[in-house]
Formats: sequence, structure tokens, C-alpha cells
Amino acid sequence: QDDVRAALAYACSLPNVEQIGLAGYSFGAGMAANVVDASVPRLGLIAVPTRQLQAPGLSGYDGPILFATGSNDNISSLEAIETVASARGENDQMPYPIDLVPAAPAPSCGWSPLTLRPP
Repeated sequence: QDDVRAALAYACSLPNVEQIGLAGYSFGAGMAANVVDASVPRLGLIAVPTRQLQAPGLSGYDGPILFATGSNDNISSLEAIETVASARGENDQMPYPIDLVPAAPAPSCGWSPLTLRPP
């Protein structure tokens, strides 16, 4: 987690950088969920392990999030992601609609990305 925070700080210090986003895949998505804070304007969590959906950083984050998971992924549950996304909307942390975005299937499983976007 310290490495992710250091990378974010470095990226923000670069000249001509106005905004950064944070994204991760699998373990990296879990790290992103743990360290995200208000300084990150956008977050992408691809195949985030279900247990990381309750990460402290994610629970306090109110920016837009892209979630994506494979329909056959047994580590990253689409149902759990939908539950978390819906709860965020009900709690007014994320008053954005949820869109299912069709995407091409991956070689071994279909992808079911979900995005939260401003109205």
C-alpha cells in the first residue's frame, strides 16, 4: 500500500499533471480500493477480490468508479459489486446510476463491466 501511495504522490508532483486516476486489476484492484482517497478523481477496479469491496479507502470514497469483472470469476463477484454499488447510491455516497456496459468476451470468460457515472 505504501508503494501505491508513493506512486500517486509522484504522479501528482509531475509537471502538467492536473488530475490522475487510479486503477488496478485483481490484487492491484484490492490495493487501489485500500488506498483511494479524495485526491483521486476516478477509480477503476477490474476483477477486484470480493473481500476488498469493504476496504477502508473504498468505503469513504465518493468519486466515480468503474467496476469490471468476468462473469465466471469466482474471486470477484458481480453480485457483490452490484450490492456495494447499490448501497453507495442508497447512502448518497454515490448518487450515480449504474450502467451495464457490454464488452467483448475474454478468451476464457465473458466480461460484465459496470460503471457508475454522473447523471
